[in-house]
Amino acid sequence: MEFIVRAALADESNDGWVWISESATNGIYSRDIVKIKRPGFCAVYAVARIIDKNFREDYDDDPRKRRYQILKDEHTIVMSGWYRDALGGLKTTDCDNITGKAQLEIMRARFWIWRSLRAACSHPDPNVRLGTRLGVLGTWLGFFGALLGVSSSNAFSCNPVLEIWLWIVLFVLAVLSVISCWDAPKPSRGKK
Repeated sequence: MEFIVRAALADESNDGWVWISESATNGIYSRDIVKIKRPGFCAVYAVARIIDKNFREDYDDDPRKRRYQILKDEHTIVMSGWYRDALGGLKTTDCDNITGKAQLEIMRARFWIWRSLRAACSHPDPNVRLGTRLGVLGTWLGFFGALLGVSSSNAFSCNPVLEIWLWIVLFVLAVLSVISCWDAPKPSRGKK
């Protein structure tokens, strides 16, 4: 679906949400975590907010007239530079609402833990990303310590195959933890 891309308001540029026009929601509700994919680029996860009359009035009420208006019946997405960069350096759409439109897939993210981790690790605020990664690391270390304690207590002496399987599961959890906390690549800076 083609979207008109608008820049986030200055006071929302470090928030972990994007605003989506009501005409493009497709069963997405406000505060759902969505996966935004641009063909040929990585996906980002963010909290979706639905553009309503109040947001349009706030957005369009620019005393310096530097922002273009949001049209009610157009597929529009309002996102910060952080998310635009993660989607391959998207530019905002020009005032004609045609030049600079972006082809985006927006869908409700599945798997509640996975989507929450991905949204937190894609968040513009570095404190949120750090806290999430430390929480994932702490959880994994807790599982590791528990398994280490149980395996050293001769609990698995009668079934070493079970112990091997538990170590494999712990390794798979480690790999999934790293994948879930990975950032979407940003376009290289300074290259034109």
